[in-house]
Amino acid sequence: MTAAGAQRVDEALSEFSAAVDLLPGYGKAHANRANLLSARSRYAEAVADVDKAIEALPELLQLRQLANEFRQAARAAGQAAEPREL
Repeated sequence: MTAAGAQRVDEALSEFSAAVDLLPGYGKAHANRANLLSARSRYAEAVADVDKAIEALPELLQLRQLANEFRQAARAAGQAAEPREL
């Protein structure tokens, strides 16, 4: 990722974090922030966010796949991610 790309990811992370702070139950904001956290190799945090997205949007089955991918990445990176039955 280029420096400019990393800066855009960080800016987007800030925006989605603000959205989550304002509307904690807004699943799409959690899902989008989870993807950005994953892009920054912050997998354990991504898992926590995608789990919140699943709670808010249980009908979106692709979120469960993302959760599994983020958990695997967290384990591979040596990051603690809470196990969860999906």
